[in-house]
Amino acid sequence: MPLKIGIVLQCRINSVRLPGKTLMNFGRKSLIEHTFYNATKSKLANDCIVAIPNTPENKILAEYLEDKSIPYFEGSEENLVSRHLSVAESKAFDVIVRIPADNPLPHQSEVDRIITHHISNNIEGFSSNLSEVFDSGYPDGIGAEVFSTNLLRKINQRYATAHELEHVHLNFFDYTSQKPKSSDIQISTVTCPPSFARPDIRLDINTNQDLQYFKDMFSFFEGSNFDITDIINWHDSIDLSKYKTGVRQ
Repeated sequence: MPLKIGIVLQCRINSVRLPGKTLMNFGRKSLIEHTFYNATKSKLANDCIVAIPNTPENKILAEYLEDKSIPYFEGSEENLVSRHLSVAESKAFDVIVRIPADNPLPHQSEVDRIITHHISNNIEGFSSNLSEVFDSGYPDGIGAEVFSTNLLRKINQRYATAHELEHVHLNFFDYTSQKPKSSDIQISTVTCPPSFARPDIRLDINTNQDLQYFKDMFSFFEGSNFDITDIINWHDSIDLSKYKTGVRQ
């Protein structure tokens, strides 16, 4: 029986650094719409769902997603391990593809590249090209993290700090230190294609400066189709000091 692969977009309304960012518009859509519709371009995933907190503050987000006919699931606000596991079990996902909702430009080719790699080479472990892993060369924000629901069940049974429960990837891998959480979980990645191997570029939204960077990017391309190589050309042509963003700090 083929594996059921589900993309889970982690999302909330009350971001600490930029509250309400998920509903902020740039181009013709809100942040969550951009992320959702780009994620659904995957040719390998069977489903895509937004996982949000089940709190009063996030009711406005739930109503917005309903209005846009975007499927969502409500779960724990602070325990993201539990939230991802609950949505995976409710949808009977065998494999979870995690993409943060503030990464509006997941690229179909790179999301499917890491899914293919994971299923073929690391089905029991954690695979990622969401950001640079072991000098893979990836820009931050065009890929995804992939792990099995069974592995997440095991993680859910372990003792974890509040910080680890809030940040799912820390139960597997720390991007900052480039260290695995545990020796019994294999960490794997793929090498970024040379044409866009730019680990200095960061394509997620955390601040007003980040938001302006994306507004200007989408204005430049004026709704036309563009990919990571186009973004790199635009990125290299602008004055980044205007934003203090778009690059890894």
